[in-house]
Amino acid sequence: MLGESDTTVPESPAFDHERTRLCDALSTRTPRSPHEVARRSGLSVERVESLLGMLALEGVARRHEDGWCHAG
Repeated sequence: MLGESDTTVPESPAFDHERTRLCDALSTRTPRSPHEVARRSGLSVERVESLLGMLALEGVARRHEDGWCHAG
């Protein structure tokens, strides 16, 4: 159909690396603030907040009242 595409844009290796660092910085039991996740991952707070939103949409991360957890 017009406007539809079967191709997806591959994610960059930098995104995969950042995603791995972010997932490693999240706990499955203890919610962590974006600032704490940034400190543990070595990423900026702005980048962490952006990635957390994407991971939440994918079901990989969950937002709680007092922070974020890994959904796995």
